[in-house]
Amino acid sequence: MDVSSENIALAYDFLKELYESNVNNFQFGSMPKNMGEISVLGALDAKGGTSTSGELSTALSIKTARMAALLKALEEKGQIIRRHPKDDKRITEVSLTELGKKICNDSIHCIVLNIAKAYETIGKDEMNQFKTTLLKLCKLHQKGEPAHA
Repeated sequence: MDVSSENIALAYDFLKELYESNVNNFQFGSMPKNMGEISVLGALDAKGGTSTSGELSTALSIKTARMAALLKALEEKGQIIRRHPKDDKRITEVSLTELGKKICNDSIHCIVLNIAKAYETIGKDEMNQFKTTLLKLCKLHQKGEPAHA
């Protein structure tokens, strides 16, 4: 199915608004399969490609021991690099590698295409209505309120 450039643009806008409104809870699509790894890559990407393991643990509400295991797995796969600053060996700085950046970009591209297909299938009005409702739910979640009435 070919997707129009207008619907691709709408999908990018849709994704950008969702991403910016709730980065900590947004899960990337098909790569890698481990949701913890997806969350870490996504959070790193959202932070410009570099963060500390502590900041990632806090942002994703993941215990530090679990974060260390996730970072080790991602490093072994060549998707991140970990290093300790010379002035404070207690801190672990984490950066996306080119492979990690490619995975993030590929995942976002896949999601955008799927959203664009939804615009094609469901239509602009219904998708915009869905986006509005979903953004309201994200805002409720950010405030710590339940997403149900």
